[in-house]
Amino acid sequence: FPGVFEAAATVVGSAVAGAEGILAGHWPHAFVPIAGLHHAQRDRASGFCVFNDSGVVIETLKAVHGLERMAYVDIDAHHGDGVYNAFEADPAVWIADIHQDGRTLFPGTGHADDQGRGEAVGTKLNIPVSPGSDDRTFHHVWPRVEAQVEAAAPEFILMQCGADSLAGDPLANLA
Repeated sequence: FPGVFEAAATVVGSAVAGAEGILAGHWPHAFVPIAGLHHAQRDRASGFCVFNDSGVVIETLKAVHGLERMAYVDIDAHHGDGVYNAFEADPAVWIADIHQDGRTLFPGTGHADDQGRGEAVGTKLNIPVSPGSDDRTFHHVWPRVEAQVEAAAPEFILMQCGADSLAGDPLANLA
């Protein structure tokens, strides 16, 4: 649609500015409500995502700011396949992703046995949950996310919250 490039670029710029503001000590956290476009791949748009703001933030933290260890936590109903694919073999980026089972929802990825590749095996945690899962399920699996983040001992934590795991969202089946 007209303006999609500018809108997507603004999201990426806002996410990067938020992360850089944290690193500069301007604030302890940043909230970018439109961010979390985690399906875009390095070489193409995917889903509703033109650019992958989370991936760009991670690359910026590594290349520009020299961070060596980061955690990415994703609780969107859909698996963050663009982030996972970009950093699947990168042991510096630890991922914990709770999402509706990919066998029942786009993008069809994020299986529990997807744990990274090469030196990064074990630094990726995918927790697919069944359609209809609710707060009890979330609270049951959340300690695994906390353990993953603690094991990462990250210099920076990036969280993609996505609102589509809330009850009634037309794009998913979680509650």
